Amino acid sequence: MNNKNFSQKEFSLHIKKLKLSTRNKVRSIISSDEDQAIKILNKLRKSSTPSELDQITKTILIAGKSEFKLPATFPDEPQTAENYRRLYTFSLDKQLANLDYLISRNIESLESFFEKLLELNTNIADENFFEADEIIYDLHNKFGYSHLLLRKSILITSNAPEDLLVKNSSKLVESSDLGNNNSIVSCLVHCFQEEQDFLSIKRSIMSTKKRGVWNRYTRDILRIPFHPHAKDDKDLSELIQSNLQSSLIDAIISAKVNQGFFTKTNYPELNKILTIINNSALNINDIISGYTKYNDPEDLFYQQSSAWFENDEVIKFRLLLDHFYDTPDVDYFEINDVLINKITPSLAVSKIEDLYKDGIKLRLHDFEKLQELETNGTITRSSIFNLLIHLTQGKTNITEESLVKLMDVTRNLDKTINVEYVKTLAENSSSNLSKIIFYLLISKKSKNELNGNKLRRILQKRIIDFHDGKLVNFISEISKTSPSISIFTYDVCIEDFISRLSRIIKSSLEITETRASLHEWMGEHTGEKTYFDRARNLIVDHQINRVKDELDDHRIYADSTRFTEWMEDEINQSLHTLLLLMAHNDELTSFDEPQLITILEKCYYEFCTNKFFGIASYLGRRIRHGTFKGHLFSDVIAVEKRHQVLLQDPSSNKAWRKWKVEHENQIDSIVQDKLHIETSHKKHGFLNPHIKNSKKQEIAKACIKNILIDFKENGHIGNSLQLIVEYCWRITEVDLKNVGSYIKGQKQIFLNTDVLAEIKDNTNHETSRLAKDFSRDLQSQINEKISTMYGWFQRPQSVAPKVSLGLLYKAVVAEVSQTFSDFSPESNISPHDEIEIMGGAYHVIYDALYVIIYNAAKHSKHKGKVERVFELQKINDSGAITITVSSQNKDSESDEYIRGRIKLSETDDIDNAQLCESRSGIRKLYHLQKYNRDFFLDRITCENRCVVVGISYRLVH
Repeated sequence: MNNKNFSQKEFSLHIKKLKLSTRNKVRSIISSDEDQAIKILNKLRKSSTPSELDQITKTILIAGKSEFKLPATFPDEPQTAENYRRLYTFSLDKQLANLDYLISRNIESLESFFEKLLELNTNIADENFFEADEIIYDLHNKFGYSHLLLRKSILITSNAPEDLLVKNSSKLVESSDLGNNNSIVSCLVHCFQEEQDFLSIKRSIMSTKKRGVWNRYTRDILRIPFHPHAKDDKDLSELIQSNLQSSLIDAIISAKVNQGFFTKTNYPELNKILTIINNSALNINDIISGYTKYNDPEDLFYQQSSAWFENDEVIKFRLLLDHFYDTPDVDYFEINDVLINKITPSLAVSKIEDLYKDGIKLRLHDFEKLQELETNGTITRSSIFNLLIHLTQGKTNITEESLVKLMDVTRNLDKTINVEYVKTLAENSSSNLSKIIFYLLISKKSKNELNGNKLRRILQKRIIDFHDGKLVNFISEISKTSPSISIFTYDVCIEDFISRLSRIIKSSLEITETRASLHEWMGEHTGEKTYFDRARNLIVDHQINRVKDELDDHRIYADSTRFTEWMEDEINQSLHTLLLLMAHNDELTSFDEPQLITILEKCYYEFCTNKFFGIASYLGRRIRHGTFKGHLFSDVIAVEKRHQVLLQDPSSNKAWRKWKVEHENQIDSIVQDKLHIETSHKKHGFLNPHIKNSKKQEIAKACIKNILIDFKENGHIGNSLQLIVEYCWRITEVDLKNVGSYIKGQKQIFLNTDVLAEIKDNTNHETSRLAKDFSRDLQSQINEKISTMYGWFQRPQSVAPKVSLGLLYKAVVAEVSQTFSDFSPESNISPHDEIEIMGGAYHVIYDALYVIIYNAAKHSKHKGKVERVFELQKINDSGAITITVSSQNKDSESDEYIRGRIKLSETDDIDNAQLCESRSGIRKLYHLQKYNRDFFLDRITCENRCVVVGISYRLVH
């Protein structure tokens, strides 16, 4: 016993209150190592009464054993970590009996606490945040730390005016380890902010990895703001035990939220304190009054409602939403008759069709403000929509008009529906549009291809019958009636989906044009520039592919839309919280921040390995399962059809059969061993899903640098997820270059010249020429296939634009030549042109080159020289691309005349240069410079009968 404050006398007094057999076990606990102490204590917990257990706990705490700690009833310090070893969990009855006893021992303190809590709540509801902050200090000082008090403190810091100093609340939040990005505190801070995606945060929190007893406390405390309801008796007992580890106050609140699991009168002290809490609870109308000023009162109240769990009406509100505004197939709750019987008595609506009606009462209660909040919001209505579908198992009818209207007064149905029940609704519906709506919801939630096929069939029929066979026409038209349905359609119709609309999409070009038109529609609909950029990605990519003559559907791919959705669910909250904390601590220049690297590593691993949207999925579907072998084996051996005369010879035919067998075996070996993501089972897989080597780490740091710069400039993470997508491709390219080299290196093995020589050796004078022709033909086929397949292992341009300057220049020249048919300057690609650009540089340089080349085609000497120079320069820690293009003057125009034409005057309108065409080329270049911080118009002059334009673009990586 090494507690410096240990009193032998006090210890003796306490231990004598125990039975003799128990005293010896307690002494053993105090003198044993932690593991042995836990075993002994757990045995005592199983056999002891609540009063005995309380005395055992007090005795151990007085001894102050340093190797073994027990939580305090009213702790002085915040409990936001796994500070204690998890003990044996009681049955629910014994857990409640133990809680009942602890309440009896502390009833006066608890009565005082909840009496003072009413005063705190009243001041918060009245927005007297300064007074509320002072009460936080008193409560903490007298009754210690609790998560209830933490939630109240975060509520105050979130809702108080920015210029009001609430030092006590802020101090309590900071002392809870917020500065170290403690997940328990940071997720609370995040979800209490306005306009957060609460459902995504909830999913992220509720999917916290389970490590048994080692993180049970963290998982239980994390879930309280998001899902405080127990699944069953065992779950409730675990929840109470976790909350007891935090504070007796938290355990009481947890029991109150879940009081439907037990008979309160069986636990008189617990029943007494619950009654006291109810009698001192604030009226929910007073609570709601503070939310009416916000843009979406219901949404923010839902996010912050865990701060009001002492109120029964809040608990009833949450019971409905927490179970029916969530996906029904999660493992942390079960929709059963017991739950339904708790919820349905409060329903005021029995028909789905009534849900969309203005002013309709949704739940049975007499709280006017709460009714107004529910009626004007979308979350309660969405929950009841899902509940009513559950009650009928989808065997009900919804008119097309009602369904269309409902889509705009509900939210996140694509994440919260029961897929099987909605399929039943779809099958029973007689409306083509209703079926489309139902299957749009299903397709956004379900990975089942059969559902996607049904949607494509129904959708194509409507588009052909009513919208001239144009998908964008359908979206534009339906958006006039229901913007939500049009956005659902946009989200579902990614390139892969569009490519399978075989009745309305006939070519790869139409896939590109259709998706681009959807991006443009979305840009017009939302006013967000990023959608126009994505449309331009596709169009520019197609132009480049026309030059390359390479529209290849086999290229490696990852579904960036679903990957982005995964990030929104899994890392959005933690990334945003971390960046906010870094900004608060003035650390947005910490490019090697380990937590950011961890987030990026998690994203990259999913990007590579996810079976639904990752490279692993498309590697299997597009390359490994037949395409690779078909391309390199079936297509190659087809040469035998052109050389039947030679192969009729038995000796030649025997050698050829041998060659085919060995060729096939070599291909099968690559398919089985190489065309995989590297795992412990596939150690030779070509793509390693980790960021370990130095090249990948360098790219990862560049990604983090961009994320921090963007967040510092914009104050939000709107662009961060797209940056992660972009940089995941850049990291992937480290491995893709290796696989390209590997395939090229297999050329001689594929040729298998030793066996081919056997064919030549078996020929006579007459067939020798045939054997040589056969060998050349076979070699040509293999070269062609390897060259084509090399392109498969390069990232798709439309997902993340990347191209060499030479190819970009050639694409621009080809596009301008469509307008000026006799304009054909030399545009062959030389080794000096192989400077690769991507991302923002890709678009800006394309636009600049188009202006320069277009002006050259229009104004320069007919069939005169157009020359270009590309250079890569290093500037400090980054670099810059410089491009110089020169074109010859017309014979009739002097240098002085041209200089006057290209000079920018003070009256020239740069801001609107993109809106007009007449004599706007030079102004467009200045416009690019003004609105793109990394683009520079270095010079534009005319000398020695040539117009010379020099531009540069600063690079981050």
